[in-house]
Amino acid sequence: MAGGDVFEAAVVVVQAADRGNIVLSVPSRVLLYQLVSEPLPGGVSCRMVAETPDTVSCEVEAACGGLEGGFRLHALNRFLARELVRLRPRAVLLRGLDGCVLDLVRVASFFRVPVLLEVAAGMDIEPSPWLLDCMGRLTALVHQESLPPAMAQMAPQARHLQHGDLNTVLEEWCTSAAPLAAVSFDYSLYEFLLRDPPLLMRMQAPHARLFSGCHRVLDVGCGAGLFLQLLGEAGIPASGVERNPVIAEYGRGMGLDITTADALEFLEGDARFDGVYCSHFVEHLPIDGVERLLQGIARALLPGGVAVLVFPDPESIRSQLLGFWRDPEHVRFYHPELVETLAMLFGLELEWSSYHAQPHDVVPFALEPQALPRAEAQPLAPSSSLPAQGWWSRAMTRLGFVPGSRVAELEGRLANMESLLTSVMQDNNQTVAALDERTRHLWAVNRTWAWSDNAVLKLRKRPSPEVDNA
Repeated sequence: MAGGDVFEAAVVVVQAADRGNIVLSVPSRVLLYQLVSEPLPGGVSCRMVAETPDTVSCEVEAACGGLEGGFRLHALNRFLARELVRLRPRAVLLRGLDGCVLDLVRVASFFRVPVLLEVAAGMDIEPSPWLLDCMGRLTALVHQESLPPAMAQMAPQARHLQHGDLNTVLEEWCTSAAPLAAVSFDYSLYEFLLRDPPLLMRMQAPHARLFSGCHRVLDVGCGAGLFLQLLGEAGIPASGVERNPVIAEYGRGMGLDITTADALEFLEGDARFDGVYCSHFVEHLPIDGVERLLQGIARALLPGGVAVLVFPDPESIRSQLLGFWRDPEHVRFYHPELVETLAMLFGLELEWSSYHAQPHDVVPFALEPQALPRAEAQPLAPSSSLPAQGWWSRAMTRLGFVPGSRVAELEGRLANMESLLTSVMQDNNQTVAALDERTRHLWAVNRTWAWSDNAVLKLRKRPSPEVDNA
């Protein structure tokens, strides 16, 4: 955002870049998106490519245009959430039925902003729990011809508007004296504004395999339920517990089994599981909270059950510098060996650790670069002076013959140059070897940036009830 730009809009319009513009009689700001087939830098699902006071333009992964539902479509959510917080508009107008657009109905509803969906003639889609939740939150359906019956049934509460009435209705809303809904910061804002669900899905996908064979998995502090969706896709029954009611409701709208409760208190209940997943929850707790968490996980696990803990690796430079402190509730880093030790106190034995699987070699390095070998200059031997030529030598030279003395002088210079070239090649080889050694050393130092941002521990509860965690 340029320093002098002022953004004002009563309506935020979301539409594809190739769709015709709509003329509104109220101030508006357009969120344009274009589906692209090439992967975006950094693995994100959506990125902003341009911004003016009237428009913000984004590129979105083509896979986010589908209608099958799920978190892999939620590319535009954080961009719309930013506009809603920044502009506090009176309404949002969605023009299109791409999956990345439809979920914006749910985002806007949590900010209590009315949402209108423009529906083209003949447009129809198959219902799903996610789609029904989206359509059930609409304020109005805007259409030019008759509304498809199936869509009308999915949004019985929505007001039906002809295109010609759109500006009149928007003007009424924008001039209304009704106060805007208050918005205060809580963790749901972080969830909506700073997270990229498709990217997180790709990052968490390998963890689902760690629960192969489980029949009842609990996701502790599940958030909106991204990992629950991954487990469901793998055919593993799972449920989650999330304390934030807004985030939990958002996840339930995806058809996920999420209980709104304090996770530590929930673990102290009577429910039992053969798998427990706990991702990025440890770092939100003080040390006594981590002890309580691990004790609760051990209590909730059946003998032989699996627990998987994921948390930032304190030995990751990237995690220390680039990501950890974006989360407003992070308390401190925990070393995986410390978590492993605490887990053993409650009967949880380490089965696999990403920390041990990827050795963390620390290579010392000096503040000054390693000196390269210095080659001494090898001067070229001066040419010997030739004796004065007699008449015979001059005659032979004119005939194209070289005198023996000149040949001897040239042979001497050639031998000197060969010696000099050999010396230069030896010096060059020494310098190349020194540079190669310096590069290998610097690369070893640079590998400290390549350590994984997260530590993953797979723990298993001892089958014999040696420890009473009640």
